[in-house]
Amino acid sequence: MATTIGSVIEGKYEILAEIGRGGMSCVYLARDTRLNKSWAVKEVRKRGRDANGDVYVQSLVTEANMMMNFNHPAFPRIVDIIETEDVIYIVMDYIEGESLDKVLKAQGAQPYERVVDWGAQLAEALRYLHSQDPPIIYRDMKPANIMYQEVAGVDNGLLKIIDFGTAREYKQTKSADTVVMATPGYASPEQVNKTRQTDARSDIYCLGMTLHHLLTGQDPTKDDYEYRPIRQWNPDLPIGLEMLIEQCIALDPDDRFQSCEELIYWLQKDSNGAYRFEAFSAEYRKQQRNKLIRFGAFAAAAVLFALLAIGSRVTGSVVTNRNYDAATAAVGTELIPENERAIKEIDGNRLDAYNNLVQAYKDSGRFDKQESQQISGLISTYYKGDVNDPDYLKLCYDIGYLYFNFYTEDGSEGFAQRASHAASYFERIQTAVEANPDLKLPDAMKPWKSYYELANTFKKSSGLTVAESHSAEELRSILTAVTDCVNSMANNAGYDGSDADSIRLSQARYFANQLNGLKNEFVSSGVSEDEVLEVMQLSRSSEQSVTLQQLDEAKAAALAECDDFIVNIQNAYYGNQEG
Repeated sequence: MATTIGSVIEGKYEILAEIGRGGMSCVYLARDTRLNKSWAVKEVRKRGRDANGDVYVQSLVTEANMMMNFNHPAFPRIVDIIETEDVIYIVMDYIEGESLDKVLKAQGAQPYERVVDWGAQLAEALRYLHSQDPPIIYRDMKPANIMYQEVAGVDNGLLKIIDFGTAREYKQTKSADTVVMATPGYASPEQVNKTRQTDARSDIYCLGMTLHHLLTGQDPTKDDYEYRPIRQWNPDLPIGLEMLIEQCIALDPDDRFQSCEELIYWLQKDSNGAYRFEAFSAEYRKQQRNKLIRFGAFAAAAVLFALLAIGSRVTGSVVTNRNYDAATAAVGTELIPENERAIKEIDGNRLDAYNNLVQAYKDSGRFDKQESQQISGLISTYYKGDVNDPDYLKLCYDIGYLYFNFYTEDGSEGFAQRASHAASYFERIQTAVEANPDLKLPDAMKPWKSYYELANTFKKSSGLTVAESHSAEELRSILTAVTDCVNSMANNAGYDGSDADSIRLSQARYFANQLNGLKNEFVSSGVSEDEVLEVMQLSRSSEQSVTLQQLDEAKAAALAECDDFIVNIQNAYYGNQEG
């Protein structure tokens, strides 16, 4: 039956209006008759007239399945997929607002402060995609795919990214993309020419061209378009911002920012309220060149004073070490800025300052979005040392620990969100161990493997209950990882301080919740009831072991909840036997 205005899909989605149409799909505004909530419904005709039509339908289904696992405010949620004989309906968040290409058409070039804020939002959204396992490469960042929403109290509004039809998973074994899927003008050279596989740096190129368009109002898709740096269009724009964009769109991916974390760092302001990209300014680089010229002019004289130079280097090294030690010895309100200075200005390869920052976050019991970007930006920009060094890997472990147990973003403290952010740091340990199986790691890192397994499981979705189906082998690996983590908590491995009980209770409660959510998968996959209940009882014992008096009420609630979950799991197996 054809979809018409006023018709109701699945008895719950009433079609109110058509809001978009393509060759084989149509998007409607719909009302959820049960919740009285607006949704967007994309109708996709399953029977294309040719092979290209079949590919198009499959790409949209792939896009929907990919987006169902997303848990990020920059992406609309997919809440339902309904399949009939002729069509597929994809039900998703209805995004009010207008696309940035329409904003540009109505207003022209945007103020640079607004564009910088937008750039940070978009880079953070891409960072989230790139952190998935496997990484997701968006490939089509452009103003038309970005929706702008005005929000009270938010100066530059919020952005949401739409249209994942060209997104793909990054595969290490591939040398190049099979099909060119990109918008000319925004696409990176490797996308257009298929010279190498697209990766995170390809998305950074597309973002750089998008920012260029927003700052200049010049559309790179036009036939008469001629690329020029932003200050040739508007000399009042900051030089540092121009240099930042030029680095984003370097022809060679190796010359671009290597990660969105690095780009985010340079788009932010420092403690004095100045944009960090000012360090990219032409004057700054000119000063550096002048220093090199002056150095070259005195090179011959330096040869004559070689012995003195040796002594000078030794003295300079001592002074540098003293300066570093003084900075990392700071306490109180100076602790964080002084350790940042030690990293940026003195020695970015020594780990003391990074460890001090991590300890400061841990001591405060606070680790939010700004602080997480601060430490990740410092590491990606200034640390050029050995990534297989056990001390560096211990730093990665400590940062992953911070995410697991303290991270908050916009007031949310979801365990799955924490685990997802932590994943990349535990992956660095996994990569190092795979490269060197004999690597000796500190005893304090004993739980790292379990964290790694759980982080990679949780980051795939907002929770295991909405993830894709798991095999019996995968489900048993989850049970093993939960067991290891609960045992680590019982042994206090990796946990210390007065927050140990709180952490133990929080994690055990979440483990129990997720295992309850997987009860039907356990049954259908052939995992035995005894295997599941053994881990549930272990998690319950961990909750019971909490002794901190202030947590008595939360402990009682957790135990009652766990008991309910155990009954739910038993009922799931009982119902299967009855059937």
